[in-house]
Amino acid sequence: DWPTSVLCGIMRMSLPQILIGTLPVFFLIVPTVLAGTFIWMSLLIDPVTQQPTYAWAGTVSTLFMVLAASVQSGSMVVAAYHLERAVSTRGDELDEIPIDQEVLDADNRNISRNLLYVQLTQWDQVPRFWKNFLKFGVFSQVVSCYITLVVVYSEPYDLTMTPGDLPGPWYTLLNSYGWLAVIFFFIALFIWYRFRSWAFARVTEWEKSGKPMPSPADEESGMESASGVIKEEEEKEVAKEVVVKMVPPTNKAKVAPEPETAPP
Repeated sequence: DWPTSVLCGIMRMSLPQILIGTLPVFFLIVPTVLAGTFIWMSLLIDPVTQQPTYAWAGTVSTLFMVLAASVQSGSMVVAAYHLERAVSTRGDELDEIPIDQEVLDADNRNISRNLLYVQLTQWDQVPRFWKNFLKFGVFSQVVSCYITLVVVYSEPYDLTMTPGDLPGPWYTLLNSYGWLAVIFFFIALFIWYRFRSWAFARVTEWEKSGKPMPSPADEESGMESASGVIKEEEEKEVAKEVVVKMVPPTNKAKVAPEPETAPP
């Protein structure tokens, strides 16, 4: 309902109509909230008997989770049906809506930049340093994932506990393995960010140089056309180098003219 309400606000629609039109989301929110409530209730322990206070809550929470998933899936199907119906029955009205040229140009530029980014980051286009940098990033991510899968990385903690139930300050929730996984994860995240920044810097440099950019049509026809733009530029650079090597250097040294002899 949130993106729908935001879109309606951008279109300057009536606020009461927006509120009334998004009321059906109530049927999605209720089973989700009740599922979480019953999960919390199932974890409550009677301090006297040390048994679950609401033993039936676990079963009911499972039922509401299934109901929430069903409602979520059903709402997506219903929304897709009505969208398709609106496009098929009122397509002429939609076609008459003028296109914002500034937004269209910005979208096409982003598509072209993203296509060029994909091509410039092909493995054969990436320098050796960045290849090794990415390999270490993948290694860090794999180590972080395996730590969380293989070893116990945190203290036991559930919905009914408070920070006071921890053996120490808040950071004791994770043990040494847990913090090691966090460190490796942030290393991988930093490497990904640096590589992405470097790659988009190459895209910006290519764009400012005036070289041809991939067109948005290449997105539908596959990456072959976009790849052809880069290959064509590479072939031009190679051809320029070959021409430079073939042209002999000019001899700028001037030869002194022979002295004229007087006629006999």
